[in-house]
Amino acid sequence: MANIPSTRTGKVPFRDWETHYEIFGDLENSPYPPLVVLHGGPGATYRYLLPIAGITEKYNIPVIFYDQLGCGESTHLLDKDKEFWSVELFKEELNNILNKLGIQDNYSLLGNSWGGMLGSDHAVGKPKGLKKLVLACTLPATHLWAESCKRLRAQMPDDGGAKLEKHETEGTTDTPEYEELSEWFDSHHGCRVRPLPECVKITYEYLGKNHVVNDAMFGPVDTDPTGNLKGWSVIDRLHEINVPTMVCHGKYDPADDIVVKPFLDNITTVKKYFKFPESSHMPQVEQTDLYVKEVGEFLADEA
Repeated sequence: MANIPSTRTGKVPFRDWETHYEIFGDLENSPYPPLVVLHGGPGATYRYLLPIAGITEKYNIPVIFYDQLGCGESTHLLDKDKEFWSVELFKEELNNILNKLGIQDNYSLLGNSWGGMLGSDHAVGKPKGLKKLVLACTLPATHLWAESCKRLRAQMPDDGGAKLEKHETEGTTDTPEYEELSEWFDSHHGCRVRPLPECVKITYEYLGKNHVVNDAMFGPVDTDPTGNLKGWSVIDRLHEINVPTMVCHGKYDPADDIVVKPFLDNITTVKKYFKFPESSHMPQVEQTDLYVKEVGEFLADEA
């Protein structure tokens, strides 16, 4: 975790609702564009990403986190039907917070997991204020993630992957065996730090209580997307990204070499690629110092 307190927290209006945000650093007096961080899930909260605020401490780059609509401390909309939740909704919310904070003409973006899907979908529109893009532990197409999770499950000992699938097919995901197998998978491919860091624990606890957005957008099972992101792909639009881009992921990440390859093949402005050697899907907590260094150096580089 960063050793500095946040500068301010607040909420901005979005349609009839509110988006909660937290800022580290000085938006007015930094020599660098602020970094806006997009959390994953879909439907999580930004708490598990808070170690990224170390970039403010080490490089004097302001970092802005926010909870997407339906998540964390932003407005919860438990009564909305599945069709309400869409990529376009979250892109609109992102543009809204950029404008409300007055940074729409000068900002960088870091998208983690689903946040990287949102970030890449935003970046292909060539927004005039976007200066740099970090695609962290993310995917350019939903089917690539599902296929990767299937590959990793097939490598689990004692037919663990097949057992997970059987429970999901039979609707017995509330059993101790399913929970134990899910914990094994997460400890190898989600977050390899045990006991879980507090910021990750809080995020998991939150997701366990509120999975409305996740179920609507992706679906409850990583290997079988059934939500509104089923069939989503940005691959054929990646060539439209025109800002310096960094692609990074963990060695044991479901966002593996096959998943991130389209980013490297199709974004002509990729300036940096980095694989965290001891991490899975959360290198910001698994290898925090290295993460802050690699991402911070990319953002601070004027080249």
